[in-house]
Amino acid sequence: MLVDKLELKNVVIPCERCGVQHAGDVRGSFNLSDDDTYNQSGTLHFLVKCPGCDSPFLASVNWVWAGEGYALDPPMVLYPDDGGRFDDSVPASIANSYAEAAKALRAAAPTATAIMCRRTLEGICQHFGASGKNMPQKLDDLRIKGELDPRLHEWANDLRILGNDAAHDVDTVIAQDDARDALEFTKALIQNLFVLRRAFEEFKKRRASAQEDEQPDPF
Repeated sequence: MLVDKLELKNVVIPCERCGVQHAGDVRGSFNLSDDDTYNQSGTLHFLVKCPGCDSPFLASVNWVWAGEGYALDPPMVLYPDDGGRFDDSVPASIANSYAEAAKALRAAAPTATAIMCRRTLEGICQHFGASGKNMPQKLDDLRIKGELDPRLHEWANDLRILGNDAAHDVDTVIAQDDARDALEFTKALIQNLFVLRRAFEEFKKRRASAQEDEQPDPF
């Protein structure tokens, strides 16, 4: 194999759990290369252990032979999934804001993560037409309308507070763990309000259609 784990010594991977930027402790790798390219390019998958917190993750990197060595693209973390990839039930503006928040977390920028989580929350309020002069009023409006149940409303409000602290209080230090939790709560909001809601509606349609098919012919 032309490319092996030794080539990964120059691939820097940010650990979203502890924030360490590292080449990682590669425990195994598998290369995919198209025979038609004569092994001039391909994709290398590798299992890595973070030297900072011992967290495992799976990543991949595209490579191409550049004449005197291999040119490697920035790596893509496949596991754990940062949740930045949603189906089309999620509006693009909301998905993009979340993806930026996830990117900031991977870059060990917890303040930026918190701010982008709040921006994602603002996009959710706008999508559902929340009324109010400020974010607390808009969240209350979504709760009253039934868009947010009490638990989701509590999560959203805590995300708002963390985002406000990150954006307006220069003395506030946002911990990496808090930023990671904020990203998870934001993901949960998106999953509940868009992904699972559509899935449930499709489930109900399938059930209704199946029940109609099961009705006996009156004639």
